[in-house]
Amino acid sequence: MRAKQTPLPQRRLEQFLRSDLLPQLVALKEAVPMLAPLFPQVLQLRLVADADRVQAELRWRLQRRRNQAARSALHEAIDAGVLVLFAPRYVRHEIEKHLGDIADETGTSVADAKREWDIFQDCLRFYSPRSSPSPSETYADINDFSYLATWRELDSLGVYTKDRY
Repeated sequence: MRAKQTPLPQRRLEQFLRSDLLPQLVALKEAVPMLAPLFPQVLQLRLVADADRVQAELRWRLQRRRNQAARSALHEAIDAGVLVLFAPRYVRHEIEKHLGDIADETGTSVADAKREWDIFQDCLRFYSPRSSPSPSETYADINDFSYLATWRELDSLGVYTKDRY
């Protein structure tokens, strides 16, 4: 006679290991070196954010988010320390120039859009590229040079953009 097996309850990883805990686990691992073998190396990606991706984040926060405490996957990855998101300094001006458009498109006020921008820009690391466009290189769009320069100078993985080039 075979014993009847009871199925194990199904649990998702995020139900007991929240992404918010990752920075504390890394700090614990660094503070207590004996624990290092218990924790795998933590992956950290460095990307440069295009203004279109920043605008998309703001639009999501203003229009689609139902719970004000909810964070996008992008925001969670940044908070967890898995993603470091850089942006050329001029992105700050570019976003602020379009806050009215973002508010109109999302059916919110400029004050709401500014509030979300003020919160999200704390997730970005702004950088001023030192290099200038080179006459020996051709660019798909010269306006995107600051993204390319930031990517090169910071040795990041790539540029987070919707652009196809």
